Amino acid sequence: MNKQGLIIDDNWDNFDEMHSVLKTKHLSKERLEELATYCMAKFWNIDTFIDQEKINQQKTNTKLP
Repeated sequence: MNKQGLIIDDNWDNFDEMHSVLKTKHLSKERLEELATYCMAKFWNIDTFIDQEKINQQKTNTKLP
């Protein structure tokens, strides 16, 4: 990808799930980051944490107050 000029950021701190470091044909860096934020917010909401706690309680056979 680097040889093709598709990597637009060489700061390794930005190589994570919330920063766009690649050039795309149809979406800007800002739009990709906006969409990533939207997707993360849709997935990691209070219902997700409640479901994870229910699963944990079932696995350990315990309940938190």
